[in-house]
Amino acid sequence: MTIDVKHWWPEFIARMAEFEQIRKAYNKELNLCWADTERAMNNLYLNTMDEDTCAKWENMLGILPAPGASLEERRREVIIMSATSRPYTKKRLRAILNSYLGAGGYRLTINTAEKRVVIDIANSGRTQYIYERIRKIIPADMELYVGDSYNRHMTLAGSTHQALSAYTHKTLREDTSIFE
Repeated sequence: MTIDVKHWWPEFIARMAEFEQIRKAYNKELNLCWADTERAMNNLYLNTMDEDTCAKWENMLGILPAPGASLEERRREVIIMSATSRPYTKKRLRAILNSYLGAGGYRLTINTAEKRVVIDIANSGRTQYIYERIRKIIPADMELYVGDSYNRHMTLAGSTHQALSAYTHKTLREDTSIFE
């Protein structure tokens, strides 16, 4: 938004040469103040914060941004880390995993009787990252297993055909307990 005080003055004042110079000075200062106010308002919200504010949040939360990470990626990490506080609930864990991996990007199994959480990720290469983030969220007495469903062939490669014949195709694709 650009501010011009000419519209606030009566017409006979706005036409005077002295007030034209005053108008230019006022406009410059008011536009600077408006820009500062707009920046301050944007920094109130995590979705619209600038790089300096993002760096302050990363410092407070102990986040080390990846080299070359965009401001959007850094904002998302700050939002997720600030939202991952306790108390732990299944609904909250699903919401956090949805923000990290997308709604269809994982399969979550929570066994409260055995105190076990199993996350089967559809994307490869993010298991350690997800493990570190989720380990901070779930209770300390629960076990956490994070696996990569697309790299199961590596786990099964050492098995003989006879050993694998004990399982159905569906079990090998969907059951995460056979990899523990």
